[in-house]
Amino acid sequence: MSANSSRRSFLKSSALAGAACMLRSPALASSAGSSVIVVGAGAFGGWSALQLAHRGMRVTLVDAWGPGNSRASSGGETRTIRATYGPAHTLYVKMVARALQLWQEYQERWNLKLFFRSGALRMAGADDSYETAALPVLKEAGIRFERLSAAECARRWPQVNFDVFAPGPWLGSVFPFLRLGITPTRQEVFFFGTPAGETRYSEEQLPTWIDGGKHPFFGVPGNDWRGFKIADDTRVPVIDPSTMEREISQEKLSAARAYMRLRFPALSDAPLLESRVCQYENSTDHNFILDHHPEADNVWIVGGGSGHGFKHGPVMGEMLADAVLDSKEPPTEMGLGRLLRVTPS
Repeated sequence: MSANSSRRSFLKSSALAGAACMLRSPALASSAGSSVIVVGAGAFGGWSALQLAHRGMRVTLVDAWGPGNSRASSGGETRTIRATYGPAHTLYVKMVARALQLWQEYQERWNLKLFFRSGALRMAGADDSYETAALPVLKEAGIRFERLSAAECARRWPQVNFDVFAPGPWLGSVFPFLRLGITPTRQEVFFFGTPAGETRYSEEQLPTWIDGGKHPFFGVPGNDWRGFKIADDTRVPVIDPSTMEREISQEKLSAARAYMRLRFPALSDAPLLESRVCQYENSTDHNFILDHHPEADNVWIVGGGSGHGFKHGPVMGEMLADAVLDSKEPPTEMGLGRLLRVTPS
C-alpha cells in the first residue's frame, strides 16, 4: 500500500483528534463517553483535549516529543495577551476577551498562578491608523484601554526611551495540501539580565509591550527574574521545525542588543542570561485553522497559530469541542478553503 493510501485509510478509520487534526465517527456527537485521541499537546491540542474531557469524552493526549517540548510553537514559559488586531479582525478581539476570562477562571480552579497582570503597551509609529481604528473594536468587546502620547508614556515609564521608534509548525508536513498555506519560520528570543535589586523592569512597573514597524520587536518584563525578555517578530527565515538547529544567531543577537540600546538605554550593557530558538506556524493570512479535512468529513484540522495563538488556547478548545460535538459551527474565517486556493508564485 502506498504512503498516501495508508494515510488516507488511517484517517478515515481511526479515532484521531488533535491540535493538527481530529477524526471522529458521525455518531460521536450523541455518544457520551466516546473515545478521542488528541495528537499534538501544544496550546490548541491541550486545551481541546481538556474541553472534550469536560464534556464527557474519554480523551488520550499524545505528542511526538511530549507536552511543552522545545520544538513546539508554544513551548516557552511566558506569553503576552494582547487585543489590538485593527478594525478587520473583531473575531480575535472577542476571542481575547473570552480567553482572558478563561485563563483567570482556570487559575482560580487549579489554584495555580497563570496570569500576571502587567498591562500591555503597543507603541505605534508615525502612522497610528491601525491602532486608532482598533479602539472602537476594543471598546465594543469591553476591553479597557488608554490612549497615551509619547510624553505621557515617558512620564509613566521613564525607563523606556519613547523619543524614537525602531522601524503548530508541522501542518504542512502532516497534510501536504497545506504546504503552501502554512509557513514555519525561525524566531529567536533573548533574556537579558537586569541589575541586582532593579525593579523598574518587573511586571509590577512595566507592561508587556509591542513595538510595531518594519522590524517589530516585543517583550515581557519580569519573567520571575529569569531575565528581561525581548524577541524580533519578523517572520523569517522559513525552516523545518523538526531539524532546525536551536542555536541563536549572532545577527539576531546583535539586532536585539541594538534595539535594547535604542529603547531601553539603561540596559545597553545587560548580559545575556538565556536564549531560545522557537518557531511560528504562519498561515498566509495569519488566521487560525479550524475545519474538516477536505477528503474525510470525520477529520478536523486545527492550527495556524501564526505567532498569536497561545493566548487563544482556551477559546480554541471550546470552539473545537463545539465543532466536534456538532453544537456550533466554527468561524468562517478559520475555514480551509482560503488556504487550499493558494498557488505557487
